Amino acid sequence: MSIKPIQSDSTSTTKRQLLLARNDAYAFDPQSNEWLLDLNDHIHLHWIAERQWSYEGEQTARKLLAYIAQHFAPSTVNNYSYALKFLTSPLDLTALKIQWPNLRDSRKILLTSLLSHWQDAELPELAALAKFAKNHCPPVPPKKVLDPEKGTYSEYEYASIRKELYAATQKQLRRIQDPEINLLSPEALSDFGTLVALQLMIGITRRPCQLVQVKWSDILPIGASFSDHRFDAPTPEQEPQFSDVDGLHVRTFRGKDGQFRADLERRSHPLSPELSTLIRIYRQAYLCTLLSCLKKQRITLPETEQQTLFQRCPVFAAPSLFKTEFGSKAILFQALGSNSEAYHCTYSKLNNAMRVYQKRLNLTSDRIADDKLLLGNNRLRHHVLTEGARQGLPLAYLAAITGVTIHTVRAYVDLSFEARLDIDGRMALSQVLRKFGKQSLAEVQQENYFMVKDEFDQELGWQHSQIDCALCPHKQNNCARLACYPCSNFRPHPKGDHHRSLVLAKRKMELNQRNGASKSTLKHLRLIVLYIEATICVCHQYNLAEKGVGND
Repeated sequence: MSIKPIQSDSTSTTKRQLLLARNDAYAFDPQSNEWLLDLNDHIHLHWIAERQWSYEGEQTARKLLAYIAQHFAPSTVNNYSYALKFLTSPLDLTALKIQWPNLRDSRKILLTSLLSHWQDAELPELAALAKFAKNHCPPVPPKKVLDPEKGTYSEYEYASIRKELYAATQKQLRRIQDPEINLLSPEALSDFGTLVALQLMIGITRRPCQLVQVKWSDILPIGASFSDHRFDAPTPEQEPQFSDVDGLHVRTFRGKDGQFRADLERRSHPLSPELSTLIRIYRQAYLCTLLSCLKKQRITLPETEQQTLFQRCPVFAAPSLFKTEFGSKAILFQALGSNSEAYHCTYSKLNNAMRVYQKRLNLTSDRIADDKLLLGNNRLRHHVLTEGARQGLPLAYLAAITGVTIHTVRAYVDLSFEARLDIDGRMALSQVLRKFGKQSLAEVQQENYFMVKDEFDQELGWQHSQIDCALCPHKQNNCARLACYPCSNFRPHPKGDHHRSLVLAKRKMELNQRNGASKSTLKHLRLIVLYIEATICVCHQYNLAEKGVGND
């Protein structure tokens, strides 16, 4: 079996061997019922004793899971362990054949994947089980890039996410600027950090497991280079000035081999001015909270030591950083190292905090129930890659902006422009139907300035909120009213002359096609046509229903 170096537990009377986990800073005893495979990542195996397997069966299960623990992430070990629970015995082929028809497809796929490692784990007794599972395993479902609950976001959904995050950010910034709040508590700072993590995940399209590895030494003003990109010396030589800086850039680590802050990405990620401003404000609040906690312990640091210490601090810290009694300055600096994972928030904790936070956002969807719309890393990456493919970006560029291989992005590029427009057309009808249920016509007709009119002063619809249209990029356009149709802020008038709008939109699209307009321009015009057609269909049904009620 291909394994990492083994350490011997000399304090044990039985001389048990300790195996190194995928993150070789952690060792575990395969005979124990609790394995620590990473910081706060425990695998519990008490259930094995409850299964009353034979001794040989139990040892086989432990050896197989131990191999997985040495080469895969703790979450994968946990999933395989969960799948293994449903076997009567890991050695009993007859029992597996009896149980197999009653297992869910997802568990069959997991068990087949687990048993396929029998040869690498040097467990020939599992060969027959692995062969049976492989021959009877259901096909692995393909990645549902366009699945409404797991795939890419629709334009409406992504706009809702950005709008809600913007509102949450503005609320947080107003709270920071409140003169009555001089200092954020560690809990309030952690909440602020979760918002920053969500914005950063979107801004650089990187996974939460990569974000938790970032220290403040990894975020610099654009124009300031990192002193050394080597793993053993990632700290800049001096603290840069963060005031009056238009933009920042951040470097990240892939961490694919399980090592903390290993496999540095070749290029840093420039941040937008808005995100840079948010991080600078968070940085200042973080520093003030940290220094306040140290002051309570009677630990005072001159400015140079503050800078050195702060560079070692994690951007997303565990609450224990602000609650630990260090006792002295020397212990404090020993506890926070340039490459140490001490006081870093774990992936599971940050991921869970991000899920809890987004429940406070009023996200809305045009395809599924609003409570099913989640802001997740996988869906975000699906969205970025799909949108990039629709814009005709090259494979290498798509792979670079998301940190994946060229092979991974091919599935997104294969999605044709026409296929995506067909999906947009199917979404348009459902979104227009939603608009008719938002607000009654009688409620808004009293406010004339909300009305959207054509050049003949005929009412086409109204604005749900006038404020949302103040910064519309199509406001100065002669055909601004056409761009209103796909907008979530527009409510069509059931009696409006939408057929005339359709004629104008089609004529505009034809002219742009003749003049060789870009794909993004044509896509936007095609989307307008789809939404006008959907509006005409819904208005027709609405008027028929109203007429039927009137005749009764």
